[in-house]
Amino acid sequence: MRKFFLGAAVLMVCWTLLLAFPFHYLFETVPQGYGVKPSAHLEESDFATGSLGGERREVLVRVTQLYVKQNPDAPVAMAEGKAFAPEEFLNDELKREGAKWRVKHVHGTEALIYDVS
Repeated sequence: MRKFFLGAAVLMVCWTLLLAFPFHYLFETVPQGYGVKPSAHLEESDFATGSLGGERREVLVRVTQLYVKQNPDAPVAMAEGKAFAPEEFLNDELKREGAKWRVKHVHGTEALIYDVS
């Protein structure tokens, strides 16, 4: 009976250590100096290459660059890529290009997007 409890205790310790390492890196318990980025908290993880969000973001960036070229008095944040163009301009260009989606609200480089039919 004693061997059973000793074996169960060793198994629980090994299982805990096995799970501790992934959680350690996943939830950013690594000090900043190590340069390790956790996979769960990447800022633009939903904009992976080839994803629908990534493609739409590229279109918004391109249209914003067009807005900056057409409007020399555009805000500096737009010229630096820190903000998207106004919703009206974005939606007009998206409609002109035949895109099946529009922008409802823009705040900086975040845009609330909806699909149209």
